[in-house]
Amino acid sequence: MAGTVLILAATGPLACLFWTAHLLNPALGPVFTQTGSWIAWLALVVLGVITVAVLAKTWGHRARQSAEAAR
Repeated sequence: MAGTVLILAATGPLACLFWTAHLLNPALGPVFTQTGSWIAWLALVVLGVITVAVLAKTWGHRARQSAEAAR
C-alpha cells in the first residue's frame, strides 16, 4: 500500500509539470512549451505507461511474497 501511495505521489506532480510545460526549455519554441501541446500529451502517455508498469511490478512482488508466506 505504501509503495502505491509513493508512486502516485511522485507521478502526480511530475504529470502536472509536464502538462504545464515547466520541464522543457522555453527556447525550444511555442510548439514544445505550450500547455497541453502534443509533446505534453506524449509525455503524459509515457509517464502513464511507466507508472502502470511500476505499479504492476510492485503488486506482483507483493502477491508473490504473500503466496510464499502462506506456504
